[in-house]
Amino acid sequence: MKLFFDPIKAQPDVKPLDYCVAIDMQLEELLNAFLSSKHQEEATLEIINQFCSDPEIISYRADIVDDMINSDAFFSLFCDLRADLWDLNLLYELKMFKNVPEMATMKTFLIIEKFTEVYKKFMDGAEAIDKTGLSATVKDILSQTYSDSMKKQLDAILKDMSGLRESLETIGEIRLNRYFSRGQNIENSIIPKTEEPSLTMQLAGISERLGLDAAEAYAPAVHQPREFTRPVFKALYTLYYDIFKNIDAFHEKYKDVFDTSWLDLIRKLDAVIGFARIFREIKEKGFDCVKATASDTTDILDFYSLFLVKRGLAPDQVVYNDYIYDKSSFFFITGPNAGGKTIYLSAVGLCQLFFQACGHVPAKKAKIKIMKRMFTHFPVEEYNDNSGRLVEEQGRVERILKDAPDGCSLALFNETYSSTKADIAYKLSTELVDKVLEHDISGLFVTHLHSLKDYAAETYERPHPAGVLTALNDEKTGKRLYKIVPLSTQNSSFARDILLKYDMTVEQMLERIQKKREEN
Repeated sequence: MKLFFDPIKAQPDVKPLDYCVAIDMQLEELLNAFLSSKHQEEATLEIINQFCSDPEIISYRADIVDDMINSDAFFSLFCDLRADLWDLNLLYELKMFKNVPEMATMKTFLIIEKFTEVYKKFMDGAEAIDKTGLSATVKDILSQTYSDSMKKQLDAILKDMSGLRESLETIGEIRLNRYFSRGQNIENSIIPKTEEPSLTMQLAGISERLGLDAAEAYAPAVHQPREFTRPVFKALYTLYYDIFKNIDAFHEKYKDVFDTSWLDLIRKLDAVIGFARIFREIKEKGFDCVKATASDTTDILDFYSLFLVKRGLAPDQVVYNDYIYDKSSFFFITGPNAGGKTIYLSAVGLCQLFFQACGHVPAKKAKIKIMKRMFTHFPVEEYNDNSGRLVEEQGRVERILKDAPDGCSLALFNETYSSTKADIAYKLSTELVDKVLEHDISGLFVTHLHSLKDYAAETYERPHPAGVLTALNDEKTGKRLYKIVPLSTQNSSFARDILLKYDMTVEQMLERIQKKREEN
């Protein structure tokens, strides 16, 4: 029974993220905060790091994750399948199958017996789900699960298997002394426990009473039996040859039926379950999340940082921001310290990462440009002297510019060159952004250099100019508003609301801006 669906569809030959991205975006900390399963953390991080850039794959994953977010039944179906496949994998990996080559035929029977049990449960669950509102992608997966051909194949296996299970249950009293000699007498009659219907559990009882390979016994955790040794199985095979020859025949007929890709599905299910859990949680807490659409530009409305959610903030305590390309797709972010610039930068990066991993973002509405590469450049605090840090920063910048494809890269710079003198920092920053704009690299540059706003204005006539965003403060109280807005929107409706709130006119605002420019 071949695996017929893949919830991830990994993109072949994709260039993975630079290791710095996961560190700068604090991905491990974020996933650990949302997910209690280490397997799900690792699987989701792996998919994020692959940084898929195939729009069809992103859309396919988005459909599956969206239905898992909104349908409890579908979410539970995949969670149950994952748990059942994990049990099957434990059985498949038992050391006794490797230590006892003669068990190859028995392994086939036990694996297919367990797999048919798992698959029938999955098939019945898929057929029972209310399909209303589910995506065409998910409906197709479910319909294939309980197709007539799959049902016919399953019925044939169950029919052949039922007689074998019944014959195995007839194994009773066993005389072993003529088959075993370990320098001591062994009682003539060893009667296995019969309360447990599983043959493997019966054999485990025999092995335990014989004391064979006790040091290597497999712990009976998660419904798995202890391992037993080669002599035990060879004795059983000889004593019950009529039964085991039928097992051999079953092996010859069905040895190629079980597709080990079903075991590979475990990690892929961990990934989609992990993504679904994150967005199910933020949705349950009252936050917006959305299945984003791919576009030639990026417009993300009312987005927020997932880290704020895990800090326990309620939806009405979080400040929501927009990230919109206009003529520019690369922006400086200026404004007061602790005004929300870095968390804005990080939230934009997380939106891009989650979009290309699972098609969903923490926002009210979003269309996002798919990038082939993404880079981050955050300060490194390990250096005791500024010259060492500057060399390291410049080296990372040069690698970014070398590896970033034109027109389809996102670069996030956080206080780059802030460790050096203002005049040097300005020169290096403008040289960097000149190259960024030349190669049409999208992104953000958080800076304390207010003079870079003037540089941005000088790029306006270029094919790809730089824009400027600024963090707003309450002009009267100085209180941080954590709102990041385009500096050129002082005539927008939002800016008019701000002006009215603080009893200012547009002329007064422009006068303040000019005064600050002169001060800088």
